[in-house]
Amino acid sequence: MKLFKSAYGKVSLMLILLLTVIMSLYLGSAEMTFNEFLFGLIRKEGFETEQLIIYSLRLPRVLGAIIAGAGLSLSGLILQCVTNNNLASPNIIGVNSGAGVGVVLTLVLFPAAIHTLPLSAFAGAFITTLFIVGISAKSGFGRSTVILTGVAVTALLNSFISFLSYKDADILVSYNYFSVGGLSGVTTKELALPFIIVAVSIITALFYSRE
Repeated sequence: MKLFKSAYGKVSLMLILLLTVIMSLYLGSAEMTFNEFLFGLIRKEGFETEQLIIYSLRLPRVLGAIIAGAGLSLSGLILQCVTNNNLASPNIIGVNSGAGVGVVLTLVLFPAAIHTLPLSAFAGAFITTLFIVGISAKSGFGRSTVILTGVAVTALLNSFISFLSYKDADILVSYNYFSVGGLSGVTTKELALPFIIVAVSIITALFYSRE
């Protein structure tokens, strides 16, 4: 970890990210030579198909992966710092389970509202977080108390998710598909809101980094 905190480590990580982006834009189910990739990348005339593949299909997915990765990294870092536990993560303290409950309830009550699942997941995670914080506050709000409360709430919510899911096979399939996630079909326009949320979160975290 000390290596990554150094200037050498940071530069190395940036180079790895850049190399990964280039490879992600170059490789895919639609094969192209390096020259075709290069000319499509610089938007040279006569390589419209390559331009379409790079900028309309692969680039949004790459940007989506970077934004998602940044958000996951930030959330994990904040939880580890706040709880002073290097093993703390959203799935341990109940955040993921809360999101899952939000998704399953939406699938049960409003099966046609598939497009609202991300909002349902956020609402479930947010309410669960407030619930855990509320219980922990009554017990002195110690760091270990937050983790133990989260573990207990996670077990309870996972049981609830399993109960609802196994009552309907379609709900289980939809829930598993949403839980796994993916970047297929992602467009540049859809990335605007997640980018703003993650960027604001990073700036806020940096502002409160000393605390």
